[in-house]
Amino acid sequence: MLPVLAFLLLFPAALAVDLEVTIDAPDVFNLSQSNTYKLITKNLNGTSPEDVNFTLEYWINNSAGYVMGFPKNTSDRLKLQKTISRTWTPTSAGNYTICSNITSSTANDTNNANDYACKDIFVNGSSGTNASGDCDLQLDIVTNKVIYNESESIDYDLITSDLICSGINHPYSVEYEIADLFGNYLRSPFTSEALITCADTLSRTKKAGELCGSEAYLIKAAIKQANCNDTNADNNEAEFLIIVKGKDPDSSACEASSNNSSDDDPSLNAQSSKDFTVEILDYQESAKQGDNVETKIKITNNLNQSATIDVYSYVFQGSSLASLGGWTANKESFDISADGGKEIILENAIKSDAVPGIYSLRARVAYGDKKYDATKAIEILLNPDAIASDNAIADDIGEIELSARDNSARDVATGSFIPPQEIRWQSGSSLALAAIIFSAALAILALGLLATLRSNKYV
Repeated sequence: MLPVLAFLLLFPAALAVDLEVTIDAPDVFNLSQSNTYKLITKNLNGTSPEDVNFTLEYWINNSAGYVMGFPKNTSDRLKLQKTISRTWTPTSAGNYTICSNITSSTANDTNNANDYACKDIFVNGSSGTNASGDCDLQLDIVTNKVIYNESESIDYDLITSDLICSGINHPYSVEYEIADLFGNYLRSPFTSEALITCADTLSRTKKAGELCGSEAYLIKAAIKQANCNDTNADNNEAEFLIIVKGKDPDSSACEASSNNSSDDDPSLNAQSSKDFTVEILDYQESAKQGDNVETKIKITNNLNQSATIDVYSYVFQGSSLASLGGWTANKESFDISADGGKEIILENAIKSDAVPGIYSLRARVAYGDKKYDATKAIEILLNPDAIASDNAIADDIGEIELSARDNSARDVATGSFIPPQEIRWQSGSSLALAAIIFSAALAILALGLLATLRSNKYV
């Protein structure tokens, strides 16, 4: 037993680790410039109780073999991770590969499968061109469908094809965006870089937002940098139209949040007062059925940056809409500068069959997923002309029976429809006709009775 203990003390067991090497480098290096790449060695078993010494071999090669000066070796130590930065100044454009290998360590590396790594790169030529020669890059947008539901993921592919296909791998970049027809972004412009030989596909996903009604969007993409002599620029751009279906604009769900905010409750408008201020400067306190209502509003941007906002207004009572066209029928979109203000006039058309009464007129600013409101009371009055224009023949659809409102509501009349069969017996002409028929019937009965009495007298 003692000899074994002595051996262990003199020759302790090697520390068990799992070393992994990876390479962090850009896809594109610049010709005749110093480019940095990183050799990252990590202990996947976690932090070691003591330093582990290791040696890396690394090199850069192309189809002709090693680049001059490679391979090289470097040694260092780690407990968890070590990053070694190196630079390289290429002297010719083309495709290259950076590789690294863990050749030795002072610990027991239990997994040799991850001791080796490579990274493909491309070296750009001068003035944004390279050694790839002529090309004809064509860009297409492909989706799995055209109509999406709100909150659904929109999956699309940006497919770039080189119709000449010289067989040389080289970088390129594509800028893409998704915006509605008013220019409001669902996906703001973004540029992606990739490598292409004959074809390459960039798969992208964007989640549709919540909507009231439906909205059309354009997916747009354009090749920003070909890094080859693109002989045909006419096929470098693509567009694809999609539709996102939202809730019924007239449904209560569409404006559930709107009924929870009011100018009379500052706690519900705390965000509005912080980011945007919405004021109704001038509006009509009353309007008749079928009238157009103009509202002058002022929006103040309290942010320290410019913003693109949507502005619209509507007239409602609870979950019922009294203005035509849905909740966002008169929506306008525009940019407002930081700490800036803007005054606009919005117009709403009142439904000709809106029940007279007291309603709410709301002006709303939408910025991202936030809403900022200002609300005023508006009275809708009976308009006989609007009813007559909607109902060409009153006897066919019913007649409005008026009843007085409570005095607290300023005696505004309310309307209810009476079925046609009831109206015929309430109209003046119908009552007159009934009286004539009744009188004629009495006369006939009287003559019949008189004739009977005479016949009895002579019998």
